[in-house]
Formats: sequence, structure tokens, C-alpha cells
Amino acid sequence: KAVGLETKAVQAAAASQQRIDALKDEAESLAAAERNTRATLSNLQAYDGEVGKLVAGQRDELQGLRRQIADIDVTERQLLPLARRILADLGDFVARDLPFDAKARSERLAGLHAMMDAPSVPVADKYRRVMQAYRRELGYGYDVDVYRGSLSVGGAERQVEFLRIGRIALLYRSRDGREAGYWDSAQRRWVPGGAALAHEVARGMAMAHNQA
Repeated sequence: KAVGLETKAVQAAAASQQRIDALKDEAESLAAAERNTRATLSNLQAYDGEVGKLVAGQRDELQGLRRQIADIDVTERQLLPLARRILADLGDFVARDLPFDAKARSERLAGLHAMMDAPSVPVADKYRRVMQAYRRELGYGYDVDVYRGSLSVGGAERQVEFLRIGRIALLYRSRDGREAGYWDSAQRRWVPGGAALAHEVARGMAMAHNQA
């Protein structure tokens, strides 16, 4: 009987230790999740501050443009310098923005600069096309897009899929779905995010394709 009681006591102690170990693992997992959440929040707050500056600058510039248009009699002599200033500001904004569709946007700006120097293009058409490009850039802030492209990560060039959520986030996922990362606007670099992020990026892409 004594041996039986001791055996039960040992078994009970082992079960208790297993529960203690499980609770310890759960606590460590929750602590790690909290640290990751705090880090993500910090990054988002930093990026939000940067976006806030850009938005404030855009509003100030837009108000300035509205005042100019309301206060002056727009002529060709006045309209061309205005279009050039808008184009220059647009180029500065694209350079500071998330690096999505970089090649297409760069080529669009180069085409506009070439058009501005073409004497055969009427001034009104120059202004119209510059404003079209301006509105197109603004539109990127209100949609979600998925596209393929190349990316240099760790010195290696690879083909990836990009997920852009307005101007809030730009993420990538490797074609095999094992790796992912995001653009850190504060550090101006790509940051790997691991398999967990790859799963979330896949979900985002499914939503963008109306599959979820």
C-alpha cells in the first residue's frame, strides 16, 4: 500500500510539473507576443508621424495652390511655371514615398519633364497632364494593389510579390511563400519579417483579389 501511495504521489507530482511547464511556456509566449506588438506599435507610430508630415505639407501646398489660382488671372505665362513647380513637388513626394511601382512612376515623371520642354505641346496640355499625374499619385492612397517585381534582399536579387495597402504599408512575399518583409519608412529599408508575416501577407493578397 505504501508503495502504491508513493507511486500515485510521484505521478501526481509529474502531472503538476507538466501543468507548471505548460503555464510557463504559455506565459513566455504571451510575453513574446506582447513585445512584438509593442515593437509593431512603435514602428507604426513612427511611420504615422512621417505620413502626418507629408499630409500636412500636401494640405499647405494645396491651400497655397488654391490661393494662387483664386488670386491671379491665369495666363500661359503664369501657368507654365506653376506646372513646373507642381511637377517638382510631385517628384520630391515620390522620392520620399513608399517605393512601390518605382520604375513606372519614375518613367512617368521623366516623360512629364521631357514634355515640359517640348515647344510643340500647348501650355494648357502640359498643365492638364501634370495635374493628371498629381491626381493619380493621390489615388494610390485609397486602393490596395498586388503586383510582381524584383527586390534586392541581403545583397541577393529575387522575384517577389508585393502587397501595397494604400500608403499605409508596403510588404513583399517570396514566390515560394516562405519569406516576407516590409518597408520601414523610418529607416528607409526593407525589413525581413519571417514565416508568420508571410502568412499574413498571403491573407492580405487574398483580400486584395477578393478571394477572402
